[in-house]
Amino acid sequence: MSGGAWGYQSWKIRDSAETVAKFIEAIAQSEHIVDWAESGDTARRREDGSGAERDLYELWLKTFNEVYGE
Repeated sequence: MSGGAWGYQSWKIRDSAETVAKFIEAIAQSEHIVDWAESGDTARRREDGSGAERDLYELWLKTFNEVYGE
């Protein structure tokens, strides 16, 4: 049985595309979080630790866990 001339590299390409898509989505969500904070629709940081900075941390932690595994 053939392994394909290039060893089924299409699977690596698809896996890479899925990873890149997850990062692009996180970038878009990051822009939204920062935009809202800059426009005053949400706080950059609140006394209780909530706000845009915390949201960004949680977003990227979730993204890295999805990409690299928990």
